[in-house]
Amino acid sequence: MRAEPKLLVKKKTFFWMLQTIFWFIYFVFVSEFIYGSYPFNHYVVSAYCFFYALSGVPASLILKKIYDSKFVIGLSKFNLLLFVLASSAIVSHMLMVTILILDYFITLIYKLPTYLVYGDELIIGTIVFTIWSVCYLLINSWYELSVQKENIEHAKLLARNAQLSSLRYQLNPHFLFNALNSVRALIYRSPSKADEMISKLSDFMRYTLTTKDDQEIPLEKEIDVLADYLNIEKTRFGAKLSVSIEVDPIANEFPIPPFIIIPLVENAIKYGMKTSKEKLVITISALVENNELRVVVKNTGHWYSSDKNTGTRTGIKNITERLEHLFPENHEFIIEKSEEYVAVRLKIVREFIYEQN
Repeated sequence: MRAEPKLLVKKKTFFWMLQTIFWFIYFVFVSEFIYGSYPFNHYVVSAYCFFYALSGVPASLILKKIYDSKFVIGLSKFNLLLFVLASSAIVSHMLMVTILILDYFITLIYKLPTYLVYGDELIIGTIVFTIWSVCYLLINSWYELSVQKENIEHAKLLARNAQLSSLRYQLNPHFLFNALNSVRALIYRSPSKADEMISKLSDFMRYTLTTKDDQEIPLEKEIDVLADYLNIEKTRFGAKLSVSIEVDPIANEFPIPPFIIIPLVENAIKYGMKTSKEKLVITISALVENNELRVVVKNTGHWYSSDKNTGTRTGIKNITERLEHLFPENHEFIIEKSEEYVAVRLKIVREFIYEQN
């Protein structure tokens, strides 16, 4: 479920508050105008003006429906202005039909001459709805920018939390104990491999520290550090762990938020080791098609659903929330569960230009 920004809860209330203010001002304006035109019972005039202004509410809702459509998003400023004028004129014409019917019955009942001229009223109505449209579009743009700013700030916080979570995991005594034990064993058996493992461990931990302020990085950077992490784990688990990574060259340059894929692989190892019948097999693949990055992390075993499994849930929740705030409506995060394997499918949609070297 998409995490709602705080502003989103208030949007409907804010809209109707502005609607009430706008049409009340219009009611006052029309009342002042009609009092001079119809010098008789002011109660009748007030009721007439009230329905006159009230009829603008459903008409403006039609405009709102039009402006909220995807068609308007791609229009240039000039074309948008023409579209607003045309829409306002059409809605004004629809409103005038209602007003003329109302005016007809008022003048008939009270035997008064009509002062409404269709052409003049159509122009006035078009101006009124154009003003309403400009106000709505400006306020809606302000709102969208506010939501976007809030999403970015929230995403920064989630990214920092992900970085801290990853750092805590790496500095976990068990992780360091196992890694250092593996290094100690290699020192006597293969000093060169021990040196290589220390370098990979250093690179992995440096990545955690140096990317804390990065909003996005090339996928290749995370995959490289992920490979260092996997080499450490393969040294630790030996033949019990088998890993394959397949990344399309185009996907290497695709920008992603840091710490999106690494936690998925950490979970695959941590819980896959507990549920795989034989050795743990992990496959990681990434490709780009039509501005869509598709990443799959698959491991043997089955979904670990223990009540104590808070680490997995927290990590996945963090990833899904970051995706919701960074790529609303432009991502997918799917977990496939079976008795034989668990696969996490991640899709990010964004504009992407591949620069071939």
